[in-house]
Amino acid sequence: MSIVTETRKVSRWRWPVVVLLIAALAVVMFYAVNAAHLSSWLGAVAKVIAVFSLVPAVTLLADWAVVKAEPARHKHIKQPEGEPSLLVQRLAAQARRRWQYANRHRTTTAITIVGIPVLVVISAFSVHPPKRIVTKPHTTAGPSWTYTTGGSVDGAPALAGGFVYFGDDNGVVYAVNAKTGALRWRYRTGSQIDVRPLIANGAVYVGNDASRFFAIDTRTGSLRWVKHLSGGIDSNAAFAGGLIYFGDGNNNVHALDAATGDQVWTYPTNGTVDSGPVVAAGVVYVGSDDHHVYALSTRTGKVVWATQIGGAVDSSPVLANGMLYVSSKDHDVYGLDAVTGNIKWMRSTGGPIYSSPFVYAGVVYVGSNDHKVYALDAKTGRVVWAHRTGGPVLSSPFVRDDVVYVGSDDGNVYALSAVDGGLTWTFQTHGDVISSPVEASNAVYVGTDDNQMLALNAHSGLP
Repeated sequence: MSIVTETRKVSRWRWPVVVLLIAALAVVMFYAVNAAHLSSWLGAVAKVIAVFSLVPAVTLLADWAVVKAEPARHKHIKQPEGEPSLLVQRLAAQARRRWQYANRHRTTTAITIVGIPVLVVISAFSVHPPKRIVTKPHTTAGPSWTYTTGGSVDGAPALAGGFVYFGDDNGVVYAVNAKTGALRWRYRTGSQIDVRPLIANGAVYVGNDASRFFAIDTRTGSLRWVKHLSGGIDSNAAFAGGLIYFGDGNNNVHALDAATGDQVWTYPTNGTVDSGPVVAAGVVYVGSDDHHVYALSTRTGKVVWATQIGGAVDSSPVLANGMLYVSSKDHDVYGLDAVTGNIKWMRSTGGPIYSSPFVYAGVVYVGSNDHKVYALDAKTGRVVWAHRTGGPVLSSPFVRDDVVYVGSDDGNVYALSAVDGGLTWTFQTHGDVISSPVEASNAVYVGTDDNQMLALNAHSGLP
């Protein structure tokens, strides 16, 4: 799938006007400095104009420098048409502070009479003009809809049989039609759900913060069984060989019978287990807040190996080509040998990592609290590219057809080129996007902190 979206500004003449304004201010400054030949009151007025009009001009130049220094952060964030730019927002804040200072200290109204109009004039030319979106032709678009819930949706959705399953922080599990967003059923668990539901054996398996783990019928939404445990559940569950594997807030890894909910085994770690297990070849791989990554026997729960790393692990490991990839709060991404647990490589980012890695075409994709999405070579850990967003990236990337879909705490859902990290599109929500997107049938499904589950057009990002 080839996706290229270009954003072009309709107006190109605002910066020449601003430059002329700054030049005019420079002229005023010149006369203020050489105001001795003017009468005393004219000289005073010139100086007031020079001093208080120069402040917004200097600020404008400083903001322009920031934009130039960090183009990715400013150019890759959509703003509604007609709203002030980031520059104007900073200038307006400065104007408010100056107004408050003048009132507190009973200073002359010349500050306001002169300074505010200058800001207004500059702001008039700094408002983002309407933008035109040019998208290259693509295949038939997928469904687009919005479903409003009773609470924020921080966990990733799960797709199965034409339905989207997800939970919210009011403890409700939803099943909605993937094409239309129509509600099929909902089930109230009684406490916050922050995890991705697991769909297996015709059931939805999900845990909540009240230490309960549920099996709910996918077709009817009726309860099959519930297991009461001793710690809140923030771990995504995994299914293999008739068993369900997950961790809890009381430091344990659990294996339950998928049909009955009976406990098969429990392994105690020395830290909270919010990491979601991954299961392959008779081994359960999972991280813990005790700074270890564990490989446990699926049958008995006994330790195959345990590797200590530099920090707590809240994310879910991913297994690919004999390697286990895991991210940590110590700012690092690790590549481990899946058989021995030996660390093959590690790569540091600029912040703690809660995002789970995703492996695609020999590259590991992961988000970091340093506001960036990283693409790392799966064999060496070398940085292939890094794309800066406007906020911490707790969301886990999802990659399909050379496109990386990921959310950010700046409120945007991003679609990036898997090859070079170039921006394909963004969609601005009204809340943080901690939920991890899932793409299927030309639609991107993702939850938001403003109580919504979205189905976006995978090619344009439109709702």
